[in-house]
Amino acid sequence: MEFSRKAVRRSAIFGAILFSLFLLFDFNYIKMQSSIYAKNDWATALEMAFILYLDIINLLLQILEAMGNS
Repeated sequence: MEFSRKAVRRSAIFGAILFSLFLLFDFNYIKMQSSIYAKNDWATALEMAFILYLDIINLLLQILEAMGNS
């Protein structure tokens, strides 16, 4: 079963929008964490960096999929 190029592009654009919203949510999460807990340790920094890294990588992959020619 093969999907049409339009269907793949629409799903990739939807994914890019979804991961952009995740990115905004995570930035808000970081802001709230810093104001509530004020933790400044390596575990918190690693967790927040990992969350942002995954969101940015997923966003870039969705954008690349939407721009694909095949």
